[in-house]
Amino acid sequence: MKSDTVFFGILTKSVFEGLNEYYEKIESLLASAKEENKSRIAQEIGKMVKQLALSKDEEYSEWDLKMQEHDTTYDMLFTNFFRYSFIVLTSLALEDHLHRFCYALQDAKKHPKTPPNPRSNIIETYKNYVQQVGVSVQPDLWERIKDLNIIRNCIVHSSGNVNRSRYKSDLIRISKKDIGINISRKVEHTELTPLYLNDNMLMFEPRYCKSVIDDIRVLLEALCKAAQLPTRMRFEDKKFIFE
Repeated sequence: MKSDTVFFGILTKSVFEGLNEYYEKIESLLASAKEENKSRIAQEIGKMVKQLALSKDEEYSEWDLKMQEHDTTYDMLFTNFFRYSFIVLTSLALEDHLHRFCYALQDAKKHPKTPPNPRSNIIETYKNYVQQVGVSVQPDLWERIKDLNIIRNCIVHSSGNVNRSRYKSDLIRISKKDIGINISRKVEHTELTPLYLNDNMLMFEPRYCKSVIDDIRVLLEALCKAAQLPTRMRFEDKKFIFE
C-alpha cells in the first residue's frame, strides 16, 4: 500500500483532534474577551461618574447603552460568526477526508474504479463509492453526517436563515433532536442570541459544535476499521507497529 494509505487513519485522527482543540481555544478566548470588555466598560463608566458627576439615571443610561453594544458584539455577532464558520470549516475537513479515504480505499482494495470528485450530493456520492468497494458501517453514522451537511448548506447558501433554505423541513426536524441546534423565535427566550436578531436563524450551542467533531471521528474510524486501515501507530522492538 502507498504511504498515504497506511497513514490515512493516523493523520486523520490528528487533524480532528486539532479541530477540537481549536474550537475549545477560540471559545475560551471569546469568553475571556467578553469579560475583559465588560470590565473595561465598568472602568469607563466609573471614570465618567467621577469626572462628569453623573446622576444615577445618567450612569444607568450610559451603562445600558454600552452594554447593548457589548451584547451585540459578543453574543450576537462574534458567537454566531465563529460557530457558523466552525461548522463550515469542519464540513470542508470532512469532505476532504472522505475524498482521501476513497483513494486510500481504492489503493488498499485494488479497486478498478477511480473515486468520484462530486460537485453536489457530496456525502451521498462518497458513501455510494465506499459501499461499491464493499465497505459498510452502521447507517446511523452516515445519517449524522448528512444532517451536518444540511446545516452547512443552510449556512453557506441561506446565511443560516431556515426559511430561506430549501432544506427547511429537514432543519426543523434536526432542531427537534435536542442536540444543541436551535431555531430563533420571538416567542421563545434562550441564552443564545440569533444573528441580526432575526427569527428563523440557526443557533448553535457549544455541545453541538463538539459533537460534530465526535460524529466525524467515529465515522472515519469505523470506515478505517471496516477497510482494515490502521488508525494507531506505536514503536516497539525498534520498529513501528500499525494497528
